[in-house]
Amino acid sequence: MRVLPEIAGKISEPLSKTERMVIINSGNGVGGGASKLTADVTQIVAQLPPVIESLTGIKFEKLLEQVPSLRKAIKPEIEEKT
Repeated sequence: MRVLPEIAGKISEPLSKTERMVIINSGNGVGGGASKLTADVTQIVAQLPPVIESLTGIKFEKLLEQVPSLRKAIKPEIEEKT
């Protein structure tokens, strides 16, 4: 759990050095521009749990259970799985 802020910092470090962003839409595929960027960010975020597990050896869900405010939010889901 202590390593998560460090991982987030390393992931976002290059973006923090960006002065401006230009989105170029080639017209290929579904959507473009800002909606394409949103889809890409969503896909990256979805890939984080397995990456964190491979780096730490701990399932992301177990890490979330350690955060008291999140534990209350996900408790019904945990009870449904068991």
